[in-house]
Amino acid sequence: MVTMSVRAVVVCAIFAAAWWQPQVSAATLGVDVAGAVSKDTWDCLAKAGRSFAIVRAWHSYGEFDSDSVNTIKSAWSAGMRHVDVYLFPCPSKSAAAQVNGTYHNLDTNKVKFGMMWFDIEINPSDGCHWSSDLSRNCKYMSELIAAAEAVGNPWGIYSSHYEWENVMGLDCTVGKNFQLWDAHYDGKPTGDFVPYAGWTKAAMKQYSGTSKLCDREIDLDAY
Repeated sequence: MVTMSVRAVVVCAIFAAAWWQPQVSAATLGVDVAGAVSKDTWDCLAKAGRSFAIVRAWHSYGEFDSDSVNTIKSAWSAGMRHVDVYLFPCPSKSAAAQVNGTYHNLDTNKVKFGMMWFDIEINPSDGCHWSSDLSRNCKYMSELIAAAEAVGNPWGIYSSHYEWENVMGLDCTVGKNFQLWDAHYDGKPTGDFVPYAGWTKAAMKQYSGTSKLCDREIDLDAY
């Protein structure tokens, strides 16, 4: 009887220890896309557990992405809880014209969307490369921010420690008051953020780039 009592106590202690382990909440998973994405693909993504989307609305060569109109509407139709857009700015063109162009084209086409994000990374398009003068790039970022604030829609910034360091320089902290969507390809939906350029935390994480899901190449995100 004593042996059984001891065993019972041990079992209860183990159960209690397991019960009181800190619980880690699951991340909310989503995707970001560029180009046309069909309703069927969005339906598939929703079934795969993706509940939010971020869609490119402005090309890196400085023009509106007309595919974004139907892609965004299809995302909402498939049941995405949040649909944001991103603008890949061409630094050789007017900051205000690109911000206003993105917003105006979406508004004209009666597109519902949430946040608008600046995509700050090395620009591959001809005539749209960032300057080797980082202070000049930081000044241009200030112009983008001023234009965004004038529009009034909520804005954020997509970048990574590496991209920001090479495009803007870590001393450029003009974006610190905007929410950060941080790219860190470690395959983990949460954690591991290292502060930079005035940001002490990230609102969202792009944890995998160019992944295959629902027969489509997309980037994987979480918050």
